[in-house]
Amino acid sequence: MEQEHGPKRVYRYGGFTFQNVHADQHNIIFQNGSSSIAYFVNDGGVYRSTNANVAVKLIREESSSYCTAQFTHVLAYPTASTLITLAGSQDNGTHKFVTSGVQGTTQATGGDGAFCHIDQDQPLFQFTQYVYNDYYRSSDGGNTWTNVTTSGGSFINPSDYDDK
Repeated sequence: MEQEHGPKRVYRYGGFTFQNVHADQHNIIFQNGSSSIAYFVNDGGVYRSTNANVAVKLIREESSSYCTAQFTHVLAYPTASTLITLAGSQDNGTHKFVTSGVQGTTQATGGDGAFCHIDQDQPLFQFTQYVYNDYYRSSDGGNTWTNVTTSGGSFINPSDYDDK
């Protein structure tokens, strides 16, 4: 599983010879007075191409400290000595907060992060969710994850977890 600090720069899509191209493009803007320099704005950040008038073959990140995560579900396990937090983010995976601050996360699981759960009695058991009832389970506090897939369901399927 890809481990990356911070909810930025988590690419979920590439192909068609395009590197670093995120699945959800929100805007493409040409630089004033140029037909070759274009900026691509997406869920992964801001990217720039200098040959957009021919064939976009090189796209480089312009947003190394720009955080694009949109958290859709957050769950914490608070104790006096520990705070474990999982947060599902739209298109940028589920993140585990490891230090304070906006960039203080590692990616637990990828894709569209959604509902996540931490067993409140045994916090080593943690669960993340991908689309259409695709779940991941950890029994070692989020160090490793096993895919537990069921079929069907909604794109983001509401879920709950019973600690008992």
